[in-house]
Amino acid sequence: MSVKKIVTNIAADDLSKARQSITISQAKNSDAHAVQSCARLAYEHYIERMGKEPAPMRVNFSAAVAKGTITVAKIEEELVGFAIHYQQGDSEQLENIAVLPAHQAKSIGKNLLHHIEQESLKNGRDCIELYTNERMHENIAMYKYLGYTETHRMTQDGFARVFFRKKLF
Repeated sequence: MSVKKIVTNIAADDLSKARQSITISQAKNSDAHAVQSCARLAYEHYIERMGKEPAPMRVNFSAAVAKGTITVAKIEEELVGFAIHYQQGDSEQLENIAVLPAHQAKSIGKNLLHHIEQESLKNGRDCIELYTNERMHENIAMYKYLGYTETHRMTQDGFARVFFRKKLF
């Protein structure tokens, strides 16, 4: 996977916009700790709502980095988001996507998702499949808005999950 720079406008405050360069690339071993910290910060507010740590907080990030399944988003050298994804049959499975709370609502997650979709198409996969927890209402609404179709719901590994699929063109 090549390093890709994405330039986007990110709101600096209510009065102006700051131009930021987002670099998207495959994670390196040195990114594992920052990815783990990002996951903890991005998902910790769900603990009370769910009554337990969400599954994405329990991942062995060092092992995922070693497998080459993590894509990271950085502004300058700061890791601001990541996604865990891999091929599963003819589709790309999106296991986890998170952005640091201080950088949410700035299109970083959408840029990561778009990058994964483009890489998937380039590698011959025709769809993205993912799931989220049914108590993560914000995620469900976002995936629907981004063109993902809910396929089913089920309890898996002790979590009530909502499964989505998006056909890539």
